Amino acid sequence: LKRTSGAVRAMAALGQSQAESQVYGRDGDSAYDGTDQQTLQQALAETLDSHIIGATAKPFQLEEEKLDRDVARRRELELQRRLRIFDAKRRTIGIDKQTLDAQVEEKQARRQQEQAQNKVDDQALLRCEKQLKMFETEKQLLKRAAEQDCKNFNLEHMRFEARREYDLNDPQHIRKGAPIRVGDDDPRCGASSLQQLGGEDLMRMERKKGQQAAQANFIEQQKFEKAMLVAQEKEEDERLAAEVAAMTQLRDDLEQQEATLRRDHQKGHAVDFLSEAAATEARRQAQLEHEQLQNERELDFHATDPFLNEHAYRYQQGGGVTREEFKGSNRDQRIQASLDQQAQVQEKLRRKEEEQAENRHHAAMTEMTRRQLVAAEREKQRNRRGTVAQMMQANLAMRDSQKQAHKQDSRLYTNEFRPEFFDQFGTTTR
Repeated sequence: LKRTSGAVRAMAALGQSQAESQVYGRDGDSAYDGTDQQTLQQALAETLDSHIIGATAKPFQLEEEKLDRDVARRRELELQRRLRIFDAKRRTIGIDKQTLDAQVEEKQARRQQEQAQNKVDDQALLRCEKQLKMFETEKQLLKRAAEQDCKNFNLEHMRFEARREYDLNDPQHIRKGAPIRVGDDDPRCGASSLQQLGGEDLMRMERKKGQQAAQANFIEQQKFEKAMLVAQEKEEDERLAAEVAAMTQLRDDLEQQEATLRRDHQKGHAVDFLSEAAATEARRQAQLEHEQLQNERELDFHATDPFLNEHAYRYQQGGGVTREEFKGSNRDQRIQASLDQQAQVQEKLRRKEEEQAENRHHAAMTEMTRRQLVAAEREKQRNRRGTVAQMMQANLAMRDSQKQAHKQDSRLYTNEFRPEFFDQFGTTTR
């Protein structure tokens, strides 16, 4: 409360000093200079709580100053908006790329910093978790050790057999007692006592101990033999594992050598393939050149051959036609060619009509088959409906017969009082 009241008084003094500075002016006419304000702020910071570092009071402003500040802020925003609007380059192209790149770099730096901080936090959490697990493990170990000590103490000092009244509750009391006699010279047995009883075995305990010792020895021998067998199996497994490792290493070496050899062969094949491809390309180029030369020769022959260019004489000196250079046909041949063409047209029309007739016949057969199938399906449906109707009639008749039989059974096994039932009473003296 004292600290809070001191802070309130310091804030009030600071507000009053700022108000006086605003009243008297800002050009050195103030009653308090900057040194007094710093001293007052230091005093105010000392009066505040320790967790508030560098706290300063909000400066006092009049309503006119607030209004002027808001007007100036709005004018500045409007000026910036006009600069953005009237800047054709920024309006059409957008924000400067350097600014965007700077923003992207800043964002990436901030993201990296966050990731680094998260990583540091995660590592700290992992360390804390590891320490907590270690503490919990140690706690469980201490708890288990204490429980084990308590259990051992109870087994050693608080056993049921160690109680004072255990002889009263011992179920083996009679068996633990002394036998009737311990031998033929037992002084407890007098002249009138029986010295031997049927089924008596005085050496039973010694024999049992000997048997137990022999059994323990046998078990130890078996354990030793089993350990030897396990050791032999282990040695065999280790030898087999070593052999497998050696075989695996040998196989790896062979595979590596094979891979190296295959790689060398592939390189040799690649070189052979490249040389063969170069030779093939050379042969192809030579063949192309040869074909081009042949084509040029053929074109020259076509251009200069008198037979192809029709520069030779068609008539002989006697007026006859040169037959080997004749290229036309006479009237009869042209008429025969026309007749052959007409015959081909007629043959084509005849084949077309035959195909149409065959198609019509096939369509008629298909339609007839469809009608037969439809008729068969309808007949099948009629037969099915008739069968269903017959079954329905048979079921109805069966139902009626069952009803009649049920009525007869009900009438037969139902007691009905008739006059004959009452007439049988009072007919005799009994």
